[in-house]
Amino acid sequence: MYLSRPAGYDQYMSTQRPTPLPDSQGGSAEQELARRRHRLELARQAFKEFHAQCFWSYRPESVIEYEDIPWLVRELRYYGGHEGYRVAEELCR
Repeated sequence: MYLSRPAGYDQYMSTQRPTPLPDSQGGSAEQELARRRHRLELARQAFKEFHAQCFWSYRPESVIEYEDIPWLVRELRYYGGHEGYRVAEELCR
């Protein structure tokens, strides 16, 4: 991972990561994979779009991974204004 994290971040985030839905609740594994890909693409797009407003302390060329989505959502909600909150809502679906 290319982003620098504060001390204790990984331990905190290990309790915050979303778990995949079982097939009985969310459909097939292919559908779950498609949902994850969509969320990751949306997160990467939001990082670029809101970089100056929310993520200015991180390098613009940083690579956003699926594990970064909870952190990205938190930053969008806090610093992103109304539009950032809307994007964060979309990422949480």
